[in-house]
Amino acid sequence: MALTRREKKLLVTAIIIIVTVSLVKWGLLPLWNKYDHIHKESLKLEHEIEKSKFVINSSLKYLNILEEKKQELRLLKSSFFKGKPEKIKLSVLNNLDKYIRECQLKVITKNVEMVNDNGSGYKSLKYHIHLEGRLLNLVRFLERLNQSHKTYLVQALSIKGDVSTSFLTFNLVIQVIFFEDGIENVQKGEGVSGV
Repeated sequence: MALTRREKKLLVTAIIIIVTVSLVKWGLLPLWNKYDHIHKESLKLEHEIEKSKFVINSSLKYLNILEEKKQELRLLKSSFFKGKPEKIKLSVLNNLDKYIRECQLKVITKNVEMVNDNGSGYKSLKYHIHLEGRLLNLVRFLERLNQSHKTYLVQALSIKGDVSTSFLTFNLVIQVIFFEDGIENVQKGEGVSGV
């Protein structure tokens, strides 16, 4: 069975159409769909990468801020006393007595009062001191308290004087804030340190 020239052309054209349609349907269209899918995924991943870069940069910024705040807190805590209340009470009394002697003031009375912490993690002691001396000596005493590396809060000061003498009487309430041994260190899992 011999094919005519026209049949041969139709057969070749049909084969070319079938091959082209098959190539497009099973070759090019799946590749195009795959390319489109990969392109969309790459855009999505690029967007996620940009978001991640922003989050990382933001987190680094906040980590730096957090580290600065931790350093400030360490410095702040270093200005407060740390230890057992009895040791702190004696240490502060010794310091106050030393400052009073250095400033040539005379102690009339002094007493100590413990203030509850109300769950805040710190406690405080209030020292009620009645002194006698010159105003200049009181100013030196207050400067000495201010120069100390620990924090002494002068909550009240009253001055009474007599016209006949150059000596004045001073009533002071000095508050000292402290952390008991182990309170802030137990949370961190660190050891305890004393006064």
